[in-house]
Amino acid sequence: MSGPKDSRISLEERRRRELERKRREELERKRREEERRRLMEEARKKRVRDLKDSINSSSRGLEVALNSGREQIQGLKEKIDEFGIAPTQEYRKFTGDVEAVAQEIVAARSRDRNTENEQTLKDILADFQKVADRFRVVMDGVPRVAKSISAAYTEKLTSEIADLSKQLAEEERQRREKEQQEKIRNAAEEEQKRQEKLHEARKAAEAEIARMEESFRKTVCGRVATSQIQDEIDALENVLHAAEKGNHNAEYLRSFAAISLEPRLKELNRKLTDYENLREEYGALSDEYLAICREAGVPPKTFPVTRSSLTFLKAEIDVIHQTLAKRDAERYISAAINEVMAEMGYRLIGGLKARPDGIVKSGLYRFNEEAAVSVTYDSNGDMCMELGALDTEDRDPDPAESERLRQDMESFCSGYRKIREKLAEKGLVLNRGSELPPDAEYAQVFNISDYECAREDIQEVENARRIVRTAPASAQQQMHLPQEGS
Repeated sequence: MSGPKDSRISLEERRRRELERKRREELERKRREEERRRLMEEARKKRVRDLKDSINSSSRGLEVALNSGREQIQGLKEKIDEFGIAPTQEYRKFTGDVEAVAQEIVAARSRDRNTENEQTLKDILADFQKVADRFRVVMDGVPRVAKSISAAYTEKLTSEIADLSKQLAEEERQRREKEQQEKIRNAAEEEQKRQEKLHEARKAAEAEIARMEESFRKTVCGRVATSQIQDEIDALENVLHAAEKGNHNAEYLRSFAAISLEPRLKELNRKLTDYENLREEYGALSDEYLAICREAGVPPKTFPVTRSSLTFLKAEIDVIHQTLAKRDAERYISAAINEVMAEMGYRLIGGLKARPDGIVKSGLYRFNEEAAVSVTYDSNGDMCMELGALDTEDRDPDPAESERLRQDMESFCSGYRKIREKLAEKGLVLNRGSELPPDAEYAQVFNISDYECAREDIQEVENARRIVRTAPASAQQQMHLPQEGS
């Protein structure tokens, strides 16, 4: 019973699960590596965006503060003109300090902020913070300058009173001096109160502006947005800047924030969060997809970041998983057949140079000096073993050769049973198929030129054919005994 054998071979469930587990563990490791690289790059980009946003915010804050400082200089100048006095030393120093800081602000804002270098951006932000700290120190001197102006005005009035007193009687002089001094004190107090009130109102407005800026920055800065969401962010930022430049008081700005700013920020935060969640889910699936594409040697497709893409990605991943599972099973089966045939003493000569479609495994194994066993295995799990003579050309066996091949088929029967047992030990089950009995009708000749084999094997076949042609019949029968271990 050792004619051509057709049977179906499949991978044992335990072996298949083990192969699947190892493959998935390797894919998971590659996916985590992809995710780690992606998260590190996204973290670096986020830090760069945060630094740029902080620099832009500091630049706008310095511009607002500088305009406020110049307004206060103008107010002090108007008061000097109103009092008819020369600018005080404190006033000149204050204006000089403001203009010096203004130059520093211009220099800081002129630095290139379009770089992606984190350290350069940190240095630029540090420069802005230093200038802002210096400017706050300068602006803290406003009450002192106002006091010096009031003192200069007091001195001027005192001088005028002194001149007037010389012309009046002592009593009148004393009375008027007292009245004038009281007037001066009242005027100075009123002016001081007015300046303090203006200063407090300005600080309250600036604080409200800073609060709105902070709320806006916390909501949108450093977050990835679609072009549509970014348009909404830009539009809201323009509205915020218009409110900041409107010279409004703190009460107005608080109302603006509650009615116009906060509801829109809340809606923007919801949209940004939804998009971030989508990107996170997309990123995880994309990492898995890229890892499994590399494993399968498949060029990855490009999918936009949308909800529908998640469905397509999952479907693509499932298809490639199935392909890999089938590939791993076919490789295992091919390797197992080679190992079993080697254990049985059937040396692999080579595989077909041109395999027909659907053939996963093809091998020609040496049976004896003149014959070989052909093993083929296709993608449907069908396996066929056939025994035939070897030659270097296409031909049919002659009657004597067919009889010798029939004898070889008989001797191969026990070997075939051992092959089935060894394959079963490796988890490969040969289901019952067609097992034809030994018969000269099934005798055939394999053309070794159709196989990828060493030149030495071809030479052996040619030598064996010459010996067979010249050897007597008894010697030919001896040559057809199977090799040891078959």
